[in-house]
Amino acid sequence: MEDWNVNFVNKYLAEHHGDKVECKVTDTKGRILVSNRSFRKGDVILEERPLHIVTAAEKNEAYATINKLCKSDPDTMYQDPLWYWAAVSSLTTENIGNGPKKGSLPPISLDTQNKILCLYHEPIVEVSEEAKTLVRALNLSADAKLVDELLRAWILNCFDHSEKPQGYASYFGASFMSHSCHPNAIWHFAEGTDKEDTFVLNARRDIEAGDEICISYLPEQGLLHSAAAAEGLAGAALSTAACRGCGAKVGEGNARRLLAAETELDERLQRLDAELEKRAIGKALKEPDVQHMLRIVGDTAAGSVGPQHWLCDRLWSHLADWYDQGGRPEDACRMFRLRVAYQRAAYASLHGELAWTLEAQADMLLRHAGVLPGSQRLAGLDDAAVQRMARCAAGQLEEGTGILRELFGGTHSYFRAIDRRRARLDEFFATGRWPKAAGKRKREDD
Repeated sequence: MEDWNVNFVNKYLAEHHGDKVECKVTDTKGRILVSNRSFRKGDVILEERPLHIVTAAEKNEAYATINKLCKSDPDTMYQDPLWYWAAVSSLTTENIGNGPKKGSLPPISLDTQNKILCLYHEPIVEVSEEAKTLVRALNLSADAKLVDELLRAWILNCFDHSEKPQGYASYFGASFMSHSCHPNAIWHFAEGTDKEDTFVLNARRDIEAGDEICISYLPEQGLLHSAAAAEGLAGAALSTAACRGCGAKVGEGNARRLLAAETELDERLQRLDAELEKRAIGKALKEPDVQHMLRIVGDTAAGSVGPQHWLCDRLWSHLADWYDQGGRPEDACRMFRLRVAYQRAAYASLHGELAWTLEAQADMLLRHAGVLPGSQRLAGLDDAAVQRMARCAAGQLEEGTGILRELFGGTHSYFRAIDRRRARLDEFFATGRWPKAAGKRKREDD
């Protein structure tokens, strides 16, 4: 299709976003999105309305037909039914023809369909049995190859849109951004506005004209761990292994020891995660287990992965809960300090996971100080100590709100939740009491 070229994409970008960005072609990545101007950390780069939204239609008999096909022939129809529904909901009136005998398919314009087909997908060499089955079962006039192309375009380019009912959205300009483990931008929906399904792109750090704009396809925690994991050992063989972070050579003996320690710690954490699905951490974890994992991390001859290994964030998180529930507040605070230090060093740009860790750290301090409703002040704390702990928590909440405001804006639920906490703490400082909340807000915030 001729409209798949870069000129077609850039015409759209110019019409909707002015001269902010443009699409370029590279030898290694294909089409990418490039900034035409400078953006500072926290700036909104662009906002874009959905190209097409598709949601599960449980009451539509055509959707029910797809569900039945997936259940009766899972070897052929192995994708989630919503993927197939997205493909057949991206057909024109002409493509649908007489359509399904039961239920209906919502048609789209040819222009919208062309834009969906312009999104990345591998050329169809051989039409899949899935597409052929959909054409037959829904009595479509469309060629099965077209249905196959639409299916692949949705699978590779869609964004999660809603949970109930489950829905996907496609965005045209936004779909030309590549993934990076060190992205310079982050996207979110325009929550708290009258256009909540608008795609908003914010600068995660400063961007200069000519820079490629990249986002992460991973959630914030996954991005943190991915970035940290990239700083591990590199080398074609153990004898030439080196740290990606500092370039220091690691001898073969030490490399084997480090990799063995990493494997053991990973296996122990996986077992712990499985145990926590069945029982509380106080019963799932015992003191000898804790000390053994700390020795694995520590710098000893028994094995050392070091406090900046990507597995440590999971370990510090579990141990903070374990110490806190076990009545060892100082050790719990130490785990939080280690976790915050890890996250600051692992990822230098704005990061949501750090904000949420700071919020959790602040909540623990406020509970220990007896400030939060239902909490009890730790023995031995006087009023001056309570004020110091509350002031420390205020600083953590202030930093957290600042991060989330720059990442997601002032109307997003991520920001509003922690900002309400910060405002309530301000009221505590003014009145000496944690403010009461009414109804649903009380259940959320207290």
